[in-house]
Amino acid sequence: YYDDRAYIVFAEVLHTLLNRKHTSERRALIRLEDVTPNSDPAKVKAIGDYLYGRGVPFGISVVPRFADPLGAYGPPRTVDLDQAPKMVNTLKYLQRRGGTVLMHGFTHQYRSALNPRDGASTDDYEFYIDKLINGVPTELSPVPEDSTAWVEGRLNQGFAILSRAGFARPRIWVTPHYGASELDYRIFTKHFAALNERPHLGVYFPYLIRKSYYGGKIIPENLGFINPQTRPPSTVVSLARKNSVVRDGFASFYVHPRLVNTNDVGTAVTKIRSLGYKFVDIKGL
Repeated sequence: YYDDRAYIVFAEVLHTLLNRKHTSERRALIRLEDVTPNSDPAKVKAIGDYLYGRGVPFGISVVPRFADPLGAYGPPRTVDLDQAPKMVNTLKYLQRRGGTVLMHGFTHQYRSALNPRDGASTDDYEFYIDKLINGVPTELSPVPEDSTAWVEGRLNQGFAILSRAGFARPRIWVTPHYGASELDYRIFTKHFAALNERPHLGVYFPYLIRKSYYGGKIIPENLGFINPQTRPPSTVVSLARKNSVVRDGFASFYVHPRLVNTNDVGTAVTKIRSLGYKFVDIKGL
C-alpha cells in the first residue's frame, strides 16, 4: 500500500514507455490533517509556525463542521467553524505564513452512526459506509443517500460555513479517509481545481496526474502520515528515498497536529530535504 517498490519502478519506466520527457525534479508537500472547529488552536499554530520558520509552505485540511452526535468526546454537540473564533484567527494567521486551506469533507463523519468507530468528526467516514470486521476497517459501499443532490448539498453547506468564517472557497479537496464513490469523485472534480489524496479508496500516484479518470487534477499524497507510536518520521523518509527513483516524483505526506510535535515534523522535513526534495506551495500545483 505504501511500499510497493515494483509499482514505483514501473511509474518511472512509464515515462520511457510513453516517450514523455520530464525534467528531473523532486518536490515535497506536507499538510496539517483533520483540523476542525474542535481542534486545539495552539497545537495547529505550533506546527504551522515551525514550518514557516523553516521556509516550508503547507496545506491545512479543514473540516468546516465538527459533529459528535453520540458524545464520543463529551456531551453530544455540533460546532461550525464560524462559531470557533480562536480557530478562525489561527487559520487566518497561518494563511499569512504559508498555509493553504484545503477542504476536508463537510463533517468527516456520517449521521449518528458508527462509521466505523464512534460517529465523531475525523474518526469516521463521510461518503462511504465502513465497518470494523475482526477489528479491521473495511470499506463496503457508498452511503444510501449517495447522489448528486446529497453530495452537492454537503459541499454547499461547507462552503457557506467557510464563507461565514471569512474564508474564500477552497480550490483543493481532500476526501475524508479517501473513501467515496465514482459519482462523488466526479462531483468533487467539478467543484475543485484539484484533489490532494489517494482517490477512490487508496489508489496512489508518485507524481501529478493532470487529468484523472474523474476529469480533474490529482496532487499526490504518497507517503502517508507520521504517528510517533506507529509510523515514526523514519517511515516516511524511507518511502521518500524509494520514490526518488521517479524522475518527477513527489514526497507528499501529512501530520495530525494533535499527535505530533515539532521534533517529529522537523526530522522528516530535514531528512527529506537532504534527499534532494524541495518543499513547494500546493497552490502552485
